[in-house]
Amino acid sequence: MKKKLIFTLLVFSVLASVFMLNRPVDAEGDKASKVGYVDMQKLFVNHPDKAASESKLNEEAKRIQKKVEEEAKNMTKEEQQELLQKYEQYLKDLERKEISKIFEDINDKIRIVAEENGINVVVDKPAVIYGGYDLTDDVLKVIKDNKTVEEDK
Repeated sequence: MKKKLIFTLLVFSVLASVFMLNRPVDAEGDKASKVGYVDMQKLFVNHPDKAASESKLNEEAKRIQKKVEEEAKNMTKEEQQELLQKYEQYLKDLERKEISKIFEDINDKIRIVAEENGINVVVDKPAVIYGGYDLTDDVLKVIKDNKTVEEDK
């Protein structure tokens, strides 16, 4: 009786394993995954908001430079160094925020183009050795047309 139970459990385990291995990995298992790629550097360099962000950062850097020059007159070298480090960190944070906004917009536009073209996976161009669909120009067009996710739905 015990041997029969162990044998039944063993057969059931093997059948369950075979069933699990034959299952599709995702809900769209019947469809072949379409892979696209984009040149993120090209998208970033040609993004319409990039010039405005650079201008904003340059203006802020000039403003801070004047402020530092005024404040530094009555400070010791150590205090000047601390002040300079504080403002450098502020500018780095501001730059990071501006870049993040642009990349967030790029990613939104990539999602729009990928969905329109039935693309399941999109990677950066340097990761592609062969094949795939180049979506860069399509994404750039959507960026320049300023199409949003809400407009697409």
